[in-house]
Amino acid sequence: MKKIAQVLTSLLIVGVMAVPTFAATIGDDGISNTSDITLNIPKGITVINDGYNRSYSPAIAYTFEITPSSNLGKITDRSGVSANVNAGPVNGITSEASVVFSPELVEDSSATSLSKELVKNIELTVDLSKFTDPGVYRYTITDTTSADALYEAGIVRGTEFDPTRELDVYIVRNSTTGELEVSGYVLLDEIPPVVVDGTKKTPGYVQGGDIIETHTPGQDGVEGTEDDEYTFSVGDTDSVDRYVTVNYTVTKRTEGNMANPTAEYSFTSKIENADGVVYFIGDDEAQLAESDVAQNTFSLADGNSYYLYAVSPVATAKVVELNDTGSTYNAYLTVAGADTDPVTLNSNDTLEASFECTYKAKNTATNMSQAPVNQEIVVHNVINAPSMTGFLMRVLPFAVLGIVTVGGIIIIKKVKFGKEDN
Repeated sequence: MKKIAQVLTSLLIVGVMAVPTFAATIGDDGISNTSDITLNIPKGITVINDGYNRSYSPAIAYTFEITPSSNLGKITDRSGVSANVNAGPVNGITSEASVVFSPELVEDSSATSLSKELVKNIELTVDLSKFTDPGVYRYTITDTTSADALYEAGIVRGTEFDPTRELDVYIVRNSTTGELEVSGYVLLDEIPPVVVDGTKKTPGYVQGGDIIETHTPGQDGVEGTEDDEYTFSVGDTDSVDRYVTVNYTVTKRTEGNMANPTAEYSFTSKIENADGVVYFIGDDEAQLAESDVAQNTFSLADGNSYYLYAVSPVATAKVVELNDTGSTYNAYLTVAGADTDPVTLNSNDTLEASFECTYKAKNTATNMSQAPVNQEIVVHNVINAPSMTGFLMRVLPFAVLGIVTVGGIIIIKKVKFGKEDN
């Protein structure tokens, strides 16, 4: 949830009047002023592609449990108005919720590599009949998404990811009708500042996905104004959910003294263990096409490349070359700078390269936090002229056969002349 920002509890608690209803979407400051009973709580996934500025988000359904908070205290707004925080009544807001992410294009056309957050809203509903008095009511939102679901979607959860968030719901009494209503809500990254021995304690905030290490109020001494000063701990990836996709580049090389650099060779690409995944394919890196099919065919000549980009990190990518040339040649692969042992491909034989990402160990924090690396695969075909010595050995029997045939004719002639003499 990178969209959680600095904790500001600047809503007036006493004498708050009803405000006009508008879309109840929480702002970048963690606050929504609204009388809407629908609360939209952001959930984000940071989508990353190293070296390419487009990707697709994963397919996953996050689940959440919402319970009355036990982490209570007193809050004070910037006007000095204080109030006690109450545990929200049971079922005062939706007790269970989910938010679904489906494959969705995420791009940054101005970047060379992608690192962008995709955010969906968890929708919670306030049941005003459960509240009897005005006040500030706190709930704990807990992410209950299973490790299996995260793994199967290819999502890396940071080792310091906090699955809980505190939500304060402000309930006031309408001065006209006398009925209770929502005046707003605040999503907290940490418990808001509390007064201890007359000193206001300020916790670490989160803004834009980075932890704010220090926070100094501005010249006027009021927090939350434009002249506040912050220092950041940049790149707090240990506290977010990341979807790091993989790029595969397949390049063809023909070698040997009888290689034809213009000849095209047939290939098939296969993406396995990735149902519902959308990725990019093609032979022009700048204009790759979208694909959601498990298998594609293509052809490559010497020096040409084919791209499979933004593939799910839990998918297995396979590249298969088919020898449909009618000839026999040797072939080998270069993967991560290392050559495989050469093999002989007869007509209709295949050469397969299979790649699995390092992201494999489920529930293992060390491996789960590793970002997959891009793969470059070079397919070599070595085509040389046949041996001259072997050619001479094969034609030798024809020379011998010619001599025997001539001898046979001579013998027949001799027999025929013999009969005539008799």
